[in-house]
Amino acid sequence: MESLSYLRCIVFVLFIVCQSLTASGQAIKEIDLLFAQKKYEEVLATARQFIAKEPANAFPYEISGSVYVIESKFDSSVPFLQKAIILDNDSTWVSGWAHYNLGRAYIALGSREKGIGE
Repeated sequence: MESLSYLRCIVFVLFIVCQSLTASGQAIKEIDLLFAQKKYEEVLATARQFIAKEPANAFPYEISGSVYVIESKFDSSVPFLQKAIILDNDSTWVSGWAHYNLGRAYIALGSREKGIGE
């Protein structure tokens, strides 16, 4: 009987994790669509909401930093891109784009060597 309770707990936890992943995936799709439509203020607003719900997810930091680079708000982009790199730990495309845009930001801010190092 005890093993059945344990199994039910595992199933419940897996259900919660799957629900969370589905919500994250939906938020990422929504942000990507807004980004493709160049609705940058909406991207930033949606990314802020995403960060509030999932502060350990690197994606909303990367996309926020990328928007700031596009808008030539390089000072604003740096902390977001740095945070994305730390959270992603160089393990996915998220940190790849964060490094790329961080390099662009550093160069635009006059730190050519730091930019090239990214």
